[in-house]
Formats: sequence, structure tokens, C-alpha cells
Amino acid sequence: MNPNPKVGDIIDFSWSKTKEILFPFELKRWARILVITWLAGQASGLGGNFNLPRRPSEKTVEPTRQVQTAAPTARYRPTERPTGARPNGAAPTAPAPSTPSAQPQSEAVDDTVGIPQAPLPETSPKDTLNESFLPALPAAPPIQPGWWLFLIPLLIGFVIFFTWISARFNFIFLEAMTQREVKIRESFRAYKSLGNSYFAFSLCLIGFIALVILVSIALASAFRPALWLSMAILFILLVVVGIVGTLVSDFVLPVMLQDRASCFGSCQKFLSLKPRAGQLVWYVLLKIALGIVASLIAIVVSLGVGLIVVVAASLVALPGALIVRSFPFLQPLFMLFGILLVILAVIALVVFLGLILLPIPVFFRALALTYLAGMFPDYNLLGFAPRPKT
Repeated sequence: MNPNPKVGDIIDFSWSKTKEILFPFELKRWARILVITWLAGQASGLGGNFNLPRRPSEKTVEPTRQVQTAAPTARYRPTERPTGARPNGAAPTAPAPSTPSAQPQSEAVDDTVGIPQAPLPETSPKDTLNESFLPALPAAPPIQPGWWLFLIPLLIGFVIFFTWISARFNFIFLEAMTQREVKIRESFRAYKSLGNSYFAFSLCLIGFIALVILVSIALASAFRPALWLSMAILFILLVVVGIVGTLVSDFVLPVMLQDRASCFGSCQKFLSLKPRAGQLVWYVLLKIALGIVASLIAIVVSLGVGLIVVVAASLVALPGALIVRSFPFLQPLFMLFGILLVILAVIALVVFLGLILLPIPVFFRALALTYLAGMFPDYNLLGFAPRPKT
């Protein structure tokens, strides 16, 4: 075998192997592989960004500051006579005593000048939100400390459970890449030892990440000037840990499957094969580039399917709205039916998008196995045979 296969040969073989695994199309087999990729954590996902109304900024109270700062600058004119001044030859007169009724209650008197000042308008966050056309959101009640004692262990338990499930299903996914028929229940039992070994490695990796985050938070809290430095170090460490986790998932797991060895032993075996650093860096860059292309394809497909679903939902909801308008007493029934329909539609949409985008995780798993076979022909699980150089 050519020890340095071309990238084009690797991509071509990975795509042809993806078509061989998924076709001819069988809905039951596709659904089984979809469940495996989801539970293995290998399926591509969608994100979201939620923007909440912000607190009123300094610009919203700028007119008030102008009123407040402009009033004290007023002075009497040179031609005017201040209070208590006497004309030429006139006897000094005392200023008339002021009474509570002398000044209107709607005005305030400046002590230094004696000029009536207009009252400053009062603003509130609610008025500012109304002026900026943002709805006033009710303040969320604080979470009681007792709830944190319940939520934090629950979250940790979920993370540990799904990490354990993912460790098993990663080997089931490898089996699905090499065999036509995969029985999930039997394979789940068969890969107990390998899955538990990979699960222990994953826990060590997660624990290291948590320790790094806690240390960074502690340093940032104790030394505020070192905040940006600690954040930069945290980012670099997370990137390094992510790359290590990717290389273990893509290259060490096939070694574990073929040698039936533990995760830490397979890591030592992989390093003993002395992979060149350039090959690993090139693989990471290749995967990032192909990942960007795959993400763009997934976004376009998701937007197209979402647009079709919105149009179909509008056509279904229009007759219902007309019926409710004609018969208002049916509104609760139609609302309940609409909620159930929306829930079912969302579930169906997620499954449908997963089936449409299923070639993406299968292709990337085939790409990793093919690249591993190109580096070390002894671990050729897919039968990769690159074209000889001419």
C-alpha cells in the first residue's frame, strides 16, 4: 500500500464507502444507524442564539441630564437688577420674606442664583422600555439554594450517564461501518469491556476540563488584572483537550476494536506506531475544512425543510382559524389539538432532518478510518486500497 495516499483518494474512498453503507435505501436500517449516531454523539446538531432585552443604556437618560445641567447655567442679565439691590439714592430695602405660597409647588429654587428651576422629569426602567418599544419583562424569581443542591447533582448524573452510553455506542457505530446488519442489544453487551474502558478515559478528560475551568475562575477572581491571561490559557487548553479527544475517538477506538485492548493501552500502542505530527495536523485541518462545508450543507437543507414545514403549517392552520372564528366555543379544543400537533411536528422534523443528514456523520467516520488505514495499513477496517502513484 502507498504509505502516503493522496487526500483526494481518501475522500473519494470515504464517500464511496458511505454510499455502500447506506444504499440501497432501507428505512429500518437508516433509522437504526441514526439512533446509533445520536447515542454515540456523532450526529451533527443545530444551535441557536437568544437575545434578551438589555437594561436601559446611558443614551436613554441623556435628555434628562441635559435639563439638569442646563438649568444651573442660567444667570441674570447685566441690565436686570438682582434681588435686594437699590437704585441710585434709594434707601436699602430688605427683600420681601418668602412664604410657602410665594413659590409655586411645581418649581424648585436654586440656592445660589435664586432662579426658579423646572422640576426634573422622573424616568423609570419601565418608561424607558416603553419608549424603546420593548416589553417589560417580569423579574425572574431567584433560585433557592436548596434547588441548586438538587439541580447540580442531577446535571452531573446526566453527563455521566450519557457519557457512559456514548462510550458503548461509539463501538457499535464502528461495527455498523463494517457490517451490514447490526443488532444494538447484542452489540451493547458485547462491547461492555471496551465501552467501560473508553468511559473511564472520557471521565478523566471531563474531570481535567472541569479542573482547568475551576482553576481559571479562581485565578480570575483572585487576580483581576490576570483575567484576560487566564481566559487565554483556558481557551488554549480547551482547544488542546478537544484535539486530543478527537484523535482518540477517531484513531484510538479502531485500535481498541481490532486489538481488544483497553483505552490507555491502545493510546500507548498508537503512540508506539510513531505517527508523524504533520499527518495529525493535516488531518485536523482537513476535518475542520470538511466540517465547515458539511455545516453549510446542513444549514441550507435545514432552512429549506423548515420553509416547507412553515408553509404546510400555515395551510393547515388557516382552516382551523376560520372554524374557530365562526365557532368560538371550539377554541379550547382546537388549541389543545394545535399544541399536540406542534409537538408531533417538531419530533417528526428532527427525525426527518436526522435521516436526510445521516450521510454526514457516516462520511466523517469513514474518513477517520480511511485516514488511519493510510497511516498504518495494519488497521485497515474498511479495506482501503489507494491508487498507486504513476
